[in-house]
Amino acid sequence: MLYCGLLPLWEGFDEPFHYGYVQTLSRQRTLPRLHETTLSEEVWTSLHLAPASHVVAQNIPGLMTFREYFALQPAERAALRRRLNTIPPSALPSGALNYEAQQAPLAYALLAFPDWLWREVPLPRRIWRLRLVCSVASCVLMAFATGSLGRRLRLPAPEVLLFLVFSTQMFYASTAHICNDWLAIPLAVALLRAAVEPRLGPLCLLLSAGLLTKAYFLAFVPFALALALWWSGWRAAGLFSVGLLAFAGPWYGRNLLLYGSLSARQEAVGGAGVGQVLSSLVGVNWLAAVPSLARSGLWTGNNSFTTFSQATLNLVLLLFLVAAVLYLVRRPWPREEWIVAAGCACYGLAFWYAIGQSFVFTGSTAAGPHAWLTQPLLAPGLCLLLCGLARSGRLGRIVTTALVALGAYMISATYVWKLVPLYGGWQGRPRWPVRDILNTTCLLPATAVYLQTALVLAAAIFLAAGIVRRIQKAGGTFPASYRKE
Repeated sequence: MLYCGLLPLWEGFDEPFHYGYVQTLSRQRTLPRLHETTLSEEVWTSLHLAPASHVVAQNIPGLMTFREYFALQPAERAALRRRLNTIPPSALPSGALNYEAQQAPLAYALLAFPDWLWREVPLPRRIWRLRLVCSVASCVLMAFATGSLGRRLRLPAPEVLLFLVFSTQMFYASTAHICNDWLAIPLAVALLRAAVEPRLGPLCLLLSAGLLTKAYFLAFVPFALALALWWSGWRAAGLFSVGLLAFAGPWYGRNLLLYGSLSARQEAVGGAGVGQVLSSLVGVNWLAAVPSLARSGLWTGNNSFTTFSQATLNLVLLLFLVAAVLYLVRRPWPREEWIVAAGCACYGLAFWYAIGQSFVFTGSTAAGPHAWLTQPLLAPGLCLLLCGLARSGRLGRIVTTALVALGAYMISATYVWKLVPLYGGWQGRPRWPVRDILNTTCLLPATAVYLQTALVLAAAIFLAAGIVRRIQKAGGTFPASYRKE
């Protein structure tokens, strides 16, 4: 709730274009098309009244950057906010093309009815409500999927996994705005949870739902087909394929007809062929690219693309590396862990290919895939690492404790030292209070932001302390109970 209210209008990744997709479904009752569907007049007008990051302003000339907005007098900012609240709720086309029109429809379709229900509500309040729908649903689904995965892999303390997932800023940056990741990320975790059970029905339904939510679920199709073949033979694998085609086939057939591409990603539609993609990967400086991608997958400051302390992020990655080494040396690995690791590897190969597509599409080897594409690997990757730590005795408990402490620190600093000062007009050293600017920049009043920030800090400290006490009290029984199970 804090992230939804603190995030200024359209500061979420590509949010105006994702919302444009929702509006096309709710007001025009039709599926959008890439290179044809446009944003509404309401959204296009609002873009010129709300502050935008310098990155977005480079891509859409004429927008007011945060620096320019903060330089205005209080009365001028208040007047802009009043105009923003009184934009006529028009769904008429603006002429500005919607570059998210090729996305799969399920996540947007689930938002279309509440958007139609709130069509007369002022735009900032409507966006805040839709963000709440996205983020609360995503957190609930993620909690169930992640907790179930941790229990199925016999983690002795699944609450550690949940705490680390919900202490990651990039999870909220990916799900606490209008988008399709709010549904795609928990579906990816639920899919890997279903994959460890030899039941094809739930696996087929979850994969179909994923394919109708986001194209990156194509990466899991070979993985799921291999599981179906391994569990039940050729006939069952054939029936599994028929089920996928029945549910998701029409959408991907439409992509082929309209765009000549199965995924319909902008890079693929833009001419990034397989040969070009593979050859582009040769020139990548992977020693620099991999740590940079990993850090951005932990913390990326929304459309402003600010970052956290590199030293802190490197420390977290170092602890992940230690946990990975401990996982590799603590054998044997249960079959369920092999399956989850194989699913992550399939997605990782697709992610690697997406890097090459981005290089070809942008014409620069400095470009890379967006940080939110790393999020399907967050919960299953952490789950495997914690399995290794749970088998590693005292060293495992030390690393786990350090990760929990860092998680509490980072989610607290995310608000106190990063996002609240950023959206409150900080241009140098953080300063408090920033009430007058927050009242016009954010979707909730500054008082609500301060109160919810205090609650988040208290919750982070309280939960981290309780989890650390439990880990330390368990002593030698922490890994022993795991081995017994």
